[in-house]
Amino acid sequence: QVSANGVKMVQFDKDDIEAMGLVKLDVLGLRMLACLSEALELAQRHERLDIDLDELPLDDEGVFELIRSGKTMAMFQIESMGQMHLIAKNQPETFDDLIAEIALFRPGPLQGGMVHPFIRRRRGEEPVAYDHPDLEPLLKDTYGIILFQEQVLEVAHCFAGMPLAEADDFRSLMSKVHDPVKMEDMRERFISGAMDRGVDADSAHEVFDKVSKFIGYGFCRSHAAAFARTVYQSAWMKRYHPAAHMAAFMQHRPGMYSLMTLEEESRRFGVPVLPPSINESGTRYDLEPVENGALAIRKPLTSVTGLSEEIAGKIVWGRLQGPFQSVEDFVMRVVIPRDNLDALARAGTFDSICESSRRALWEAGVLDRRHESYQKKDTLFAMPLLSEDDVPDLPELTASERLSWDYQTHGASRLHSVVLARRALDDLGVLTVQSASRMVPIGSKSDSRSAQSNRDWGETGPVVQMGGLVIMRQRPPTAKGFMFLTIEDETGFIQCVVHPKLQERLYDTLIQPSLILSGELQAAGNWRGLVLADAWPMEGVFGGYVGLPSTSGGKDRLSLAPEDRAA
Repeated sequence: QVSANGVKMVQFDKDDIEAMGLVKLDVLGLRMLACLSEALELAQRHERLDIDLDELPLDDEGVFELIRSGKTMAMFQIESMGQMHLIAKNQPETFDDLIAEIALFRPGPLQGGMVHPFIRRRRGEEPVAYDHPDLEPLLKDTYGIILFQEQVLEVAHCFAGMPLAEADDFRSLMSKVHDPVKMEDMRERFISGAMDRGVDADSAHEVFDKVSKFIGYGFCRSHAAAFARTVYQSAWMKRYHPAAHMAAFMQHRPGMYSLMTLEEESRRFGVPVLPPSINESGTRYDLEPVENGALAIRKPLTSVTGLSEEIAGKIVWGRLQGPFQSVEDFVMRVVIPRDNLDALARAGTFDSICESSRRALWEAGVLDRRHESYQKKDTLFAMPLLSEDDVPDLPELTASERLSWDYQTHGASRLHSVVLARRALDDLGVLTVQSASRMVPIGSKSDSRSAQSNRDWGETGPVVQMGGLVIMRQRPPTAKGFMFLTIEDETGFIQCVVHPKLQERLYDTLIQPSLILSGELQAAGNWRGLVLADAWPMEGVFGGYVGLPSTSGGKDRLSLAPEDRAA
């Protein structure tokens, strides 16, 4: 066929390409790379630093300390709740540990039951054992556990005596959905090859059964190492340049979390997030100095809902004549659609030049109508379009109205919405996430670092009540029907595990945007989780996502409380 630019080309299925002996490449487009590139530009422009990420030493203890703390949101590959839990149990200390961390969180090792034995052996809680002495040189650096695709190939080649080409076919078969006929043929070939090398039949069958559990997708060691390097670079940027990193992360959004959650994370790292401003914002997320020489993130004009990059650029060009002095000055200098003008007013972009967002919205409506008729008149003298008599006494925005307008116009608020319900929650004995987490101190008997856990999930803790906005619902295919629910309040977020039977009973409740939860607190290192026992809807709190769980996050749509929609 002929491509769009006139080049003749032919297409083949990936399996056909491999059968023909051609090399096939999987080229990944990773937004995290663009994020890191922009973060470096921001650091250079605002901190006067030229950083070469490729020259970073890979043994910075501050970076590994941050990773082990579980504060991995906005880091490449390790920001999911599952990875946070795994990190808390595995506690990586070196770059090699980070490579293993990336490889462990894959369907192959997860479904093969290799994760927890690996962690226990690495931490000295279980002896390293090999099913046959010939496997020790192949699996020594992964504590006798098959973790990488290369190890499958090496076992087939060195243990079962297969030629490398046949061993690669075996590796490929282990990495895909099993074909029972092919698997049985391969078992016979594997066993006979191992026995020809002097391995007894029982050991050969046992090794084949272990290898065959490496189903689904597993990483090559080189792939895991390449990803681990990007993980480390993103962690280094968040550790030492959080403002630049978080601003770039919000711009490119390579992760799974909503904007409001990312803004809360920035604040937890001491980086204020400033709302979009008509005189300060550009077309991309940027940094600006605040008190004590610190840097804050300034949201761009394009963060306002419905405002295109073209319109934002038009505003920036209009501002080159000088800062806008009033809403009228803006309307006279920049002509944009009325819905964009209203969105800018509601988002608070005029707050620095107008006494309130509500007044700016009123002025915008009057000025838009009058400016249209003003342009049609041929007058000698420019007359103001607006006077004080045109603006009535307008009530100040309430806190809940400000939240509503912020969420509707730029996807996040200046104040976490659970703050508005905190007094009522305190009266009900509902703890903040931070307070509940402190009920199981790090290093206590309920901390899995000080006592070997008898559960994969974590150590048992007290029964607590917490409440917050739902920021994620997940039901991974490897979780055997369990659902993972993540809630966030003004102090942090926590993951809750929901038993399949409980999902049936609480179905109508668990799809609500904000919840009060009761359950048993669990601990693993710095990680805290909740095993859900009961749940109730938190009525009237603005924000959160309503919807059903999925493998990728389950954020169906942002929910607005009825009174906030009316505002």
